[in-house]
Amino acid sequence: MSSLSQAASSVEKRTNARYWIVVMLFIVTSFNYGDRATLSIAGSEMAKDIGLDPVGMGYVFSAFSWAYVIGQIPGGWLLDRFGSKRVYFWSIFIWSMFTLLQGFVDIFSGFGIIVALFTLRFLVGLAEAPSFPGNSRIVAAWFPAQERGTAVSIFNSAQYFATVIFAPIMGWLTHEVGWSHVFFFMGGLGIVISFIWLKVIHESNQHPGVNQKELEYIAAGGALINMDQQNTKVKVPFSVKWGADQTTARVTDDDRRLYRSVLYQRPDLLFHYLVSGLSGAGAWDVDSESGLCGFRSGGLRFYRRCAGWDYFRLADAPHGIAEHCA
Repeated sequence: MSSLSQAASSVEKRTNARYWIVVMLFIVTSFNYGDRATLSIAGSEMAKDIGLDPVGMGYVFSAFSWAYVIGQIPGGWLLDRFGSKRVYFWSIFIWSMFTLLQGFVDIFSGFGIIVALFTLRFLVGLAEAPSFPGNSRIVAAWFPAQERGTAVSIFNSAQYFATVIFAPIMGWLTHEVGWSHVFFFMGGLGIVISFIWLKVIHESNQHPGVNQKELEYIAAGGALINMDQQNTKVKVPFSVKWGADQTTARVTDDDRRLYRSVLYQRPDLLFHYLVSGLSGAGAWDVDSESGLCGFRSGGLRFYRRCAGWDYFRLADAPHGIAEHCA
């Protein structure tokens, strides 16, 4: 009997549960960018309806960026502390709820509208902050090194897919039934997606649809299949973790990559500002943005020659954060 089971396991076909994981990341990231764009699409009609001038809208648009910057590092800490599945679920649910609530801001009047809308956009930014660190973390747990580039490119492409799919839908809703329905539609659908997330996403070694062959395959390729089950930390000296001892530092390379992604990840919000033409209202300063980009590229040669690529990537992270505040 044992020989039969061994023979069966030897011909067992490897499952591909990880592909469904990246599909879910793609869908969730699409809603992430779609919810960011709601105000860009519905903003013009909303401003006319509730009496907001361009300066007021500029303040409202800036709320998301401020919150996104503030929430990046705490979001990464929450992911490490409580696990990707749980934190990401609450992230999706909360940002979708606050997106939906933006459809009710017309119950306020005067300055109260600006305060309500600013607060809700700020909360959406905070809730969305763990999303890209969470994506990176899930890919690291599910994909071998030779497939990670493809997985990352798939969920990153969702930002453009979101524009193609959701912009026409939100534009039609704004024109046909009113701007508030844009927020009701995107927020309500996002809440539904958050519960689908709970059904689809699992830790790689606890997924009901993964078999031993797939686990062995992804683990052999460097996937961190026990990432959320490691409750004990090994104390690594600072000089080793961030220093130039490449042999030992290789152990903590995944940690450094995650920290850099949390610090450096920058949402592509230029589209949203351009849609509503808010550059003149102070929401986007082209000169400051260009100067920061030049500062970063100009420092590339210096860091590369003097400190190496690892130091360059880490040292460049604060400039990425600074761009949000430009």
